[in-house]
Amino acid sequence: MTAQIGDVYRTKNIKYECLDLSNGRLFSPWDHGFHPLFIETCCWAGYWCEFEITDVVKLQTLHIHDKNGSYPPLNGVSISSPGMSAFPGETYAKYENIGLAIDYTGKILLADGFIWNYYIHMGLQKPHAFQTLLSFEFENGVLKEIRDQSGIAEQLRKIKEEDRWIRKYGWDTTPIQALPEEVRKEIWWA
Repeated sequence: MTAQIGDVYRTKNIKYECLDLSNGRLFSPWDHGFHPLFIETCCWAGYWCEFEITDVVKLQTLHIHDKNGSYPPLNGVSISSPGMSAFPGETYAKYENIGLAIDYTGKILLADGFIWNYYIHMGLQKPHAFQTLLSFEFENGVLKEIRDQSGIAEQLRKIKEEDRWIRKYGWDTTPIQALPEEVRKEIWWA
C-alpha cells in the first residue's frame, strides 16, 4: 500500500499529522450521509479531514469522494470546490470552514517534524519518525491535557539506530519493549 494521507490537526498555528486515536475516529462521514470511495492509492479511505484544536476540537475542512456523487451541506456548509481530479472523470469535493464541534472522549497522538530517514513507503508512518510527538486527551469534546512525548520518540530512534540488524533489514516495528518500564507506561499508542 502506498503511504496514506492522514488527517491534519492544527493547534496554535502549527499543522500536525494524526498518528493514532485511542477511541475510534473523530468524524464518520457515514453518519452525515456520505459514502466515501477510494480517491487514489494514497487515500484508500476516500476522505481526509482537517481539524482545529483550541480548548475543543472542531472539523474545519473535509476532502471527500462520495461514490454516489452526493455532497449535501455539512453543518450548514456547502462544498467550496469540486477539488482535484482523482482519476479521469472523477473529482473529490472540499468543504471548508465547517466548524463542526466534535464530542470526542479519548486521546489523539499528533506529530510534526518528520524525519525522512524513517520513511515507510507502505502504509502509515511510525511515531518515532517525528521530532515532535504530542498526546492530547479529550473528555466529551473538551481538551483536558496535553503530554509531550517527543522524548519517547527520541529514545525509540536511539534504540533503532543502535540495532544494526534493524537498520540493515528495515524492520519497521517500534521496539517499545526495550524502553524502561516507567516510560512504557506513558505509551498508550503502541
